[in-house]
Amino acid sequence: PAEYLKWGLDELIRIHNVDGDPDKIVELLVETAKLPFETETRRTMRHRAARVAVERIGEIDRAIKLYEQLYDEDTTDAAAEGALVDLLGQQGRKEDLLALRRRQVRLAGSPDGRIELRLLAARLELSLGRVDDATTTLHENLKEEPRHGETVAELVGILDGTSRSEELATLLADQAGLAEAESDESSARLLWAQAARVAEERLGD
Repeated sequence: PAEYLKWGLDELIRIHNVDGDPDKIVELLVETAKLPFETETRRTMRHRAARVAVERIGEIDRAIKLYEQLYDEDTTDAAAEGALVDLLGQQGRKEDLLALRRRQVRLAGSPDGRIELRLLAARLELSLGRVDDATTTLHENLKEEPRHGETVAELVGILDGTSRSEELATLLADQAGLAEAESDESSARLLWAQAARVAEERLGD
């Protein structure tokens, strides 16, 4: 019976294609996916429906809802995850994209993955004007990898750009100490010099 149903589905999709009615195709795929097919078959139908919604109708919000359902059911679905990131970004839905990034951080299986995702989350937080949230997120990275260069550079840029000179001097001094502990003398000298310059020129120390 399942094979007959699939054949019938393909035939109806062909007819709707001929009629130029992609909306009917989306509805058909979504409704057929509720039938007792194998899980992967039903998921494939909803993926197909979401693609048609985007590519042929331009109903991005409709596609996002489908991808959100797919991702909620299986967070290892890289296709749904990637589509959500792209579509939320295209729609400028920063709050929703930030929530997704935070979820990805929680689910990430490696420190490198979490660090990269936190960088992306921090940039979103900064674009939303949430400077404190962005710095907190970046400091979470430094708890996992204390000398992560890109994270340090992002933090320096934020603290410098928002005149948080005391925090900037502390960050630079901490990084200098870590460099010394790892016998990275050239980096340590540069960081100590930067920390001293901030303390002298901005803090009067």
